[in-house]
Amino acid sequence: MSNKVPDNAKKVYESKYFRAYTWQQELFDGTFREFEAVEHVGYVLIIAITEDGHYVAQRNMQPGDSGYFNSNIAGRLETFDEDPIERAKIELLEEAGMQAKSIEVFDVIHSRGMFIYDAYIILAKGCKKVADIADDPGEKIENVLIPFDEFLDFLDNENAKNKTLAPYILKLKYNQEYRQRFLNSI
Repeated sequence: MSNKVPDNAKKVYESKYFRAYTWQQELFDGTFREFEAVEHVGYVLIIAITEDGHYVAQRNMQPGDSGYFNSNIAGRLETFDEDPIERAKIELLEEAGMQAKSIEVFDVIHSRGMFIYDAYIILAKGCKKVADIADDPGEKIENVLIPFDEFLDFLDNENAKNKTLAPYILKLKYNQEYRQRFLNSI
């Protein structure tokens, strides 16, 4: 992770997915104040493209939701040192029933502030269905195969749940240089 806590931070809590830290931070006037941060294992946010060029979006529902929401394939890393490419392969298979011919990190979102994590934007190219979706009892998932611009609109929607990816979806829609970099990589 690139947004790290300082070396003098003391770990005050650790679980499977979180670590909490506290430290004394010198302020601009020379005084000190206690700072805190929580570190999370991170996420993979997968942009999956089928062999015929469709993008894999998903309609997803979880307990407590009032209905389906729009999403991309995504998942939490299981450990702080897990390889995001390996996690993306697992999530792609479990949540979409697909395997990719090639898979790579396209970009990394580094959080800022008191909640520290990295979210890896993963490109999964040449995806094909190899299994049924293995959704767990806490989710219902449906794949939606759509063209690129419809995929962006699907995720740039009030019904879209993944707000971490939202700024990058907007960049793909409106920043021609970033959009071209993405399209050149597929």
